[in-house]
Amino acid sequence: MTNSLGYFAIQNLTSGNYRIQISHAGYRNFEKSVSVNSGKSSSLNVTLHPNDTLTEVVVTGVSKATLIRENPIAIVSVSSGQIQQTMAPNIMDVLVKHAPGVSVVKTGPNVSKPFIRGLGYNRVLTLYNGIRQEGQQWGDEHGIEVDAYNINRAEVIKGPASLMYGSDALAGVVSMFSYIPRSTDGKLHGNFTSEYQSNNNLLGNGLRVDYNNNSFFISLAASYRLAKNYRNNIDGRVYNTGFHEKTLSIISGFNKANGFSHFGANVYDNKQGIPDGSRDSISRKFTKQIFEGEDDIIKTRPVVDEKELNSYTLSPLHQHIQHYRIYTHNYYKLGSGDIDLNIAVQQNLRKEYNHPTVSEQPGMFVKLNTLNYSVRYNLPSLKNIEPSIGFNGMIQHNKNMDATDFPIPDYDLIDGGVFVYAKWKQQSWTLGGGIRYDLRQVKWKDFYIQHNPETGFDQHSFTGEAPDAVLQFPAYTKRFKGFSASMGITYQATDKISLKANIGRAYRAPNITEIASNGLDPGAHIIYLGNRNFDPEFSLQEDIGVSARYTDFSADISIFNNNIQNYIYQNLEVDANGDPLVDAHGNRTYKYQQAKAQLYGGIVVLSTPWYAERLSI
Repeated sequence: MTNSLGYFAIQNLTSGNYRIQISHAGYRNFEKSVSVNSGKSSSLNVTLHPNDTLTEVVVTGVSKATLIRENPIAIVSVSSGQIQQTMAPNIMDVLVKHAPGVSVVKTGPNVSKPFIRGLGYNRVLTLYNGIRQEGQQWGDEHGIEVDAYNINRAEVIKGPASLMYGSDALAGVVSMFSYIPRSTDGKLHGNFTSEYQSNNNLLGNGLRVDYNNNSFFISLAASYRLAKNYRNNIDGRVYNTGFHEKTLSIISGFNKANGFSHFGANVYDNKQGIPDGSRDSISRKFTKQIFEGEDDIIKTRPVVDEKELNSYTLSPLHQHIQHYRIYTHNYYKLGSGDIDLNIAVQQNLRKEYNHPTVSEQPGMFVKLNTLNYSVRYNLPSLKNIEPSIGFNGMIQHNKNMDATDFPIPDYDLIDGGVFVYAKWKQQSWTLGGGIRYDLRQVKWKDFYIQHNPETGFDQHSFTGEAPDAVLQFPAYTKRFKGFSASMGITYQATDKISLKANIGRAYRAPNITEIASNGLDPGAHIIYLGNRNFDPEFSLQEDIGVSARYTDFSADISIFNNNIQNYIYQNLEVDANGDPLVDAHGNRTYKYQQAKAQLYGGIVVLSTPWYAERLSI
């Protein structure tokens, strides 16, 4: 890339499809999809406004069927520049500020779960470098286990995406991509990030070192973030909302003329408080739990002093999340087609400490092992038709470790789906659609618990032969299956205005807590009751959108209508008087149920300025 008086030329682009992203300081990201004919090289010329400040120019090869401009489903791209220039407590809060129609539900500053068009939890699929993010994400206090400093860009699919990803993409997909070194000069490069946030006195530092000689690259990244309790205008500091987070990542790869192979590994370690919101009835100051069971009377809990509220030290009542991941991504051309292969192994350890008198004993301790796989083959184009076939899924095993509370059983899950997709292009028209079939099996054996007189807590009974053993989770085996489909059309009315329409059927199998839960979640302080007879959710969603891209402004208008069959929701259990059903410690009981649901709405986005005066190939 050369630079002369605001003129940039990106040269020697080999044959293939590319997405060009240009970011300006303080301005919205410009994006264009281009194609380079086989056997030819080309260059990209960009002329900037004299007052513009260029922050980045990114050229990435993308799969034929995922070009944003041609995709009938709404996709928002968030660039590296936008991420770096946005101050927020975590990566999900950053993405929300650049993706209209996306929101989060928060549990303290370090846990934000994405919602797309009113749907979240297991209805929004999160990807990291193309791999499903698999942890214990079914609860409010379960966040996204990634290094925010090492996320280079992101894409948000707004709408049903089960066709490509299977279950859990009913509402959409949040896809994050880590940093890959762009400089190919064969020299060592580094980057150091440091931040301070005054609200919770957050101290954050991230270091990245990378090398790329065009044929081989490697990047190492590490970060550390710690924060006190955050503050609001009413309470001041909110007790037990601090956190300590550490991460370590490595990614390396080999680039060849016909493709690439990437290999990566991540370690994520996070300790964060679990706020329960208990307060003194007179002063309304926060109180803390110091006793167990019947000795814990909420009205007589001691008030948290100012020194503890203003400390980086975490409460003994906190959760500890560890996430480990090893993965590989491989993309190669095969004749006139190409193949994309992802394989990953993940382990998620979640401990929730809720015993103040025995602080080293976790109330919940679960270990989830996951094997992810994904294969996609883009066949050679035939008369303007670009077909693709593929399959993906996962194998999981969840196990309860040394704990005292058991909200979910030990279970095994096998999941897989196969799809066919095709895209037809003719002048200004693009028509795309496909069909998919998914199958998921969930099973577990009888799971017993019994009282341990030495500790005073419950424990897992492996045989169930003890006289006081209780069958917490009766044995269960069930298969969930379903068809997903999508059909959409895009019309490029002018070089500035495009119209999109899509109709999609999405599928989601019930998650483990919706099926099996039968007890207290110590972190959420809620008693969950599942339903073993649930059927999968199916949604039928229609989308219509118009996009305009001009030099001085851009505009996006979209409307959607989503009808869901067998929608699963939590219903508060009440007694004969209509009052919430609670246990001796004030924990409320929620039971999962199913019903029909309809969600509809629209989004209007106007942005200005839009500086990218000439972009040609």
